[in-house]
Amino acid sequence: MIYKIYLGLPNLRRPVLFHKIVNRFYLLIFKRLFNNSLINKVEKLSKTEFIGINTKERDFTIDVSLTSFPARINEVSITIKTIFSQTVKADSITLWLSLNQFPDRKIPNKLIQQQKRGLSIEFVEDDLRSHKKYFYAFRKQQDNLVITFDDDVFYPSNTIDSLIQAHLKFPKAIICNRGHRINFKDDVILKYRSWSHNYKNITPSLDAVPTGVGGVLYPPNSYSKEIFDVETFKEICFYADDLWLKIHSIRVGTKVLSLRTFSRDLISVGKSQNVKLVQHNAIEGGNDEQLNKLLDYYKITTKNFEDEA
Repeated sequence: MIYKIYLGLPNLRRPVLFHKIVNRFYLLIFKRLFNNSLINKVEKLSKTEFIGINTKERDFTIDVSLTSFPARINEVSITIKTIFSQTVKADSITLWLSLNQFPDRKIPNKLIQQQKRGLSIEFVEDDLRSHKKYFYAFRKQQDNLVITFDDDVFYPSNTIDSLIQAHLKFPKAIICNRGHRINFKDDVILKYRSWSHNYKNITPSLDAVPTGVGGVLYPPNSYSKEIFDVETFKEICFYADDLWLKIHSIRVGTKVLSLRTFSRDLISVGKSQNVKLVQHNAIEGGNDEQLNKLLDYYKITTKNFEDEA
């Protein structure tokens, strides 16, 4: 009910700056007023619905993948519980943690308890930062649908359902609940802040870029195998996994359907959001810098983002 009211608030699209200010105001107000209520609702649901993953046969397999780090580890269980409470259940949910950050494998007991509901916790040697949320799942589950999630959000119960319904219509496309459209001028990609944010397209296109916060569905073979080139992404794109994923999907011609299922930013859990990374990438030009390096490295031009007529 809280999300229904929040997402149903007036959503003015123009002027852009005013729209962003208003939406940020809505987000801060609802977070301050209802953070505890959302947590209580999640905890209540987790007690009434113990098993959090799919136990029935169906024509597809959904593997949910996410990662976390020490600053968020005490709150990630809330996000995981919202994933368990989806109307369409995943067949597996895996949390990838780096042994560089958790050398003794010590994690909160409330997170360990989620293993009884179906959570898998995997410790890996290297620290690939946010790239962990897709990297190991793509390697392990190459024939399944992989849905990536962030670790700091209250996910509405229809999050996976909206992705699956769109996947059934466009089975070869990457599907996202929230995405942006790259804008161009004179065959030049405009800066990230000039893109069309929270964009909706009717059919999959090459100029849409998924953003991980809303959940992203990747069908098999939707990305280049060079996506596993750790040395390269550490060097040129270590802080923008969304852009790395976009470049390696466009290299094999995979289009993206951006649903704009959620009309504004989702509510974060507690104080967990990584504000510094958002500021570096979106405000200080980190996304533009890393995208330019990717375009140069892989010899990608604006023509690669053009759909066939």
